[in-house]
Amino acid sequence: EQLTRLGFGRLILIDHDQVEHKNLNRILNSTLADAKNSRPKVDVLADAIERIRGSKIVMPINKTVFSREAVMAVADADVVFCCVDSHQGRLICDLMASSFLLPLFDVGVTIPTRLSSRGVRQIHDVQGRIDYVQPGGSTLFDRGVYTAQSLSAEELKNTNPQAHSEQ
Repeated sequence: EQLTRLGFGRLILIDHDQVEHKNLNRILNSTLADAKNSRPKVDVLADAIERIRGSKIVMPINKTVFSREAVMAVADADVVFCCVDSHQGRLICDLMASSFLLPLFDVGVTIPTRLSSRGVRQIHDVQGRIDYVQPGGSTLFDRGVYTAQSLSAEELKNTNPQAHSEQ
C-alpha cells in the first residue's frame, strides 16, 4: 500500500498464499469474502492498487519465490522488498538480489510468547526488524538473518516433522 501511494512506477507482487480468516486482521483491503473464497493475496492487493493508481501498474504472480516466473520477474525489478515467512524464502530473495545486483529491503517480525502464571501461552513482545542490503554489500546470510543451521532445521521440519521434533 505504501509503495502504491508513493508512486512507484510498477509493482511486482509475488506470493503463493491465499487470504485466510486468521490473517484478515493484517492484510489491508482483504474481506470475509476473500477469505471464504481463498483468494490469492496478490490478487487482493492488485485490485486495491488498480483502484488507487489505475491499470498497468501491478503484476501479481500467485507463485512461490522459488518459481521460475518469480525469479524472471525479479530480474526486471529495480528494488526487492522481502517479507517472507521462512529462512528458505529469505535465502532465495537474498540470492536474487545478489545475483541481479538489486537493493534488498528485508522486513521481519518476531512475536515471542511465554507461559503466564496460569499456564496460558501469551504474547510476550513484538519485535520488528528491517535490513537494507546494498548490491555488493553484506548479505542477509552474512548478517546471520538466516544460517546454514536454520535452513537445515527448516528443511527437516518441512520434510520430516517427527525427526525435527526429536532433534
